[in-house]
Amino acid sequence: MADKWLFNDELLSAAFVHDPYPTFSHLRENYPVHWNATASLWMITRYDDFVTITKNDEGFSSAVAKNGKPTEGIGSTAPPEDRDEVVRSFQGSSIAQQEGSPHQEMRRVINHHYTPTASEHHRSQIRIKVENLLDILGTKPVVEIKEEFATILEMQVSALAVGIPEQDIDDLKEIVSDLSALSGTSKDKVDKYRRGILKFGEYLKPLLDSKLNGPGNDLLATLAKAKHHNLYSEEEVLSNAAIALTAGRGTSVNLICNGLLAFARHPKQWESLASDPTEMAIKSAVEECLRYDSPQQSLDRIASRDIEFRGQRIRSGEKVRCYIGSANRDHMKFENADNFEINRNPNQHVAFGWGIHHCLGSSVSQVEFQEIISALLSRNLKPSLISPTVEYEPTTNLRSLARLDMQLG
Repeated sequence: MADKWLFNDELLSAAFVHDPYPTFSHLRENYPVHWNATASLWMITRYDDFVTITKNDEGFSSAVAKNGKPTEGIGSTAPPEDRDEVVRSFQGSSIAQQEGSPHQEMRRVINHHYTPTASEHHRSQIRIKVENLLDILGTKPVVEIKEEFATILEMQVSALAVGIPEQDIDDLKEIVSDLSALSGTSKDKVDKYRRGILKFGEYLKPLLDSKLNGPGNDLLATLAKAKHHNLYSEEEVLSNAAIALTAGRGTSVNLICNGLLAFARHPKQWESLASDPTEMAIKSAVEECLRYDSPQQSLDRIASRDIEFRGQRIRSGEKVRCYIGSANRDHMKFENADNFEINRNPNQHVAFGWGIHHCLGSSVSQVEFQEIISALLSRNLKPSLISPTVEYEPTTNLRSLARLDMQLG
């Protein structure tokens, strides 16, 4: 399978989407810096190379929305030039697309909302939300984990962390879905994204006005004050608020689903954790879930200049895709890398990236899944698969299950 995929370079082939890890292994061993002619990008699959490139901000730019090729939206009704400008401008205003001093200045304003201490502040409320959902789902013979549990919980937690009123969550579901459309493969995904931008702005602007002089100190209050003091533009406020609200769909939801799937397929690991459910053991298990089947599978960069790398000439402007999922299975970094071992130590995975662009919301996702595992263990529940086969969404940027039917008995 790996050789066939290597020559076809089909990133969305059914075999690669279902299980990319054999192909990653083949590439790491034989073609660690591989030009994918079909997708017009370089594939980086070794751990050390991933770290080297993602921390080299001068040589490899993270401003992909600004500097990469235009976003394609097959079937989109918007004119290409308008469609591209709206998407580029909105995405390009986010902190993830900034570099150097602008990135540092933008991050400095909001960083205190994303520290481990800030996430711990939310832990008790996250625990309550987890318990409430399990009270509802725990008696069901079959639970569809992705939609009935993970997606609902993530929306509640994101709203809590951002400062969205709880009563607005249901009204925001369609907007959040539209703002997450670009990670999918639907033909009208760009039009959905544009619609999400418009409707999110309509919703958020009056809320930001109320936050400006209100008593709260949540993320939206900070963004409102940043705009008032000209630290953020209006589009930067909207773009970063959108990312804060939607990023969990690609991290927390996939972490929960992939992690529970890993435990279901490795029941002895769950039994081991159940026999010693300490805080440290649970945290270690979450880190292994992040490494073993990473929720986000890749990060893109754009070469800022011609660069020689591992005997290959990467030209200025070419896209470089650094594979998180492959780096986290690199046998040169991790012993028994293809094994799921919840007591793995050390475990310096790159599930949340590396360097200055390390995922801001990482600690919230970790706390969320820690509380899920803790609650399941305290109720003597064990995740079990209904069917041994599962299907994945047709994307390779995210490791995203289409659905996950489980018993929690």
